[in-house]
Amino acid sequence: EDESRYYPTQGWLRDYLDYTSEHEAPELFHFWVGATILSAALCRNVAVDFDTFRVYPNLYTLLVAPTGVCRKSTAINLGVALLREALQDDRLVIFGGKATPESIVTAIRQEAVDGTFLRQWSYGFIAADELYHFLGRQHYNEGLIALLTTLYDCRDQDSVNTVKRGREVLWNIYFVTLFGSTQKWLRMAIPSDSVGAGFIPRFIMPTRTAIERIVSRPIRPKQEFERQAMRLVKFLTSVLALKRRHIGLSDDAHQARDEWYIAARKTAIDEDELVEGFAPRRDVNILKVTMLLAIAENQDTRTISHAIWEQAKQLVLYTESTMGPALEA
Repeated sequence: EDESRYYPTQGWLRDYLDYTSEHEAPELFHFWVGATILSAALCRNVAVDFDTFRVYPNLYTLLVAPTGVCRKSTAINLGVALLREALQDDRLVIFGGKATPESIVTAIRQEAVDGTFLRQWSYGFIAADELYHFLGRQHYNEGLIALLTTLYDCRDQDSVNTVKRGREVLWNIYFVTLFGSTQKWLRMAIPSDSVGAGFIPRFIMPTRTAIERIVSRPIRPKQEFERQAMRLVKFLTSVLALKRRHIGLSDDAHQARDEWYIAARKTAIDEDELVEGFAPRRDVNILKVTMLLAIAENQDTRTISHAIWEQAKQLVLYTESTMGPALEA
């Protein structure tokens, strides 16, 4: 299958794919790294609001491939390096190594006085090239898995349990993760009930099992590579500075989503057992990716077209179709 038809042909994500085109990781991995980096940079500044619920564009992404085959770590590091360079302050906390629930909660809980108004926020981003190493052994990681599951929902206010400090309140949560894993280590890191119980189904899981492109060395001039990086960083810097707003779907995008959603809900009971846990979150993932595609094309956008929603749907469905080897591990 020619997967290139799923990817953007313009905008920041297209530029990111061009930037990483001479790296051996699969294009599928580079797309989702780029989307996740953009997701982290948005820092709760945009959302789709349906009155009874609100969707933020935060992603939980897990790249799955055998060790050394698809260059997961380098793909992750390429994207994270751009985000670190774009950050102008410490409002978004980036975690790269081992962390405990207590250390995450302490680090992301921030506040500042703005005139007479106290602003409180909890923004975090985990970027780790091996999920197993980050979580640790199954026996010890239940608290971390429970915390990450809670943070995913990006609630205005939530209380979380920590072993050492008990219940703690977080405000205006926005959390993003980007992990790598092998099929074997994924099984070792995650308790078996977490697949069906809600942790793993929160992830977008692009999966590859073989080498797709071989690049002995880049032929692009170093100066051009640096210029591309500077343009990507500049865009991320401007995204980090966006004012908070809601993004709406156009009338035809709403209609298309309504029709798809109703049909999907009616057939959810017939889902393959391997992906049935992902089905209830498919609509939300599509909405998240829809926002990312729209912002990548125009950071000032306020209305999402039917074409963008359709592209997001196809991307999510295609990526789900690759997950079999990871879920069978």
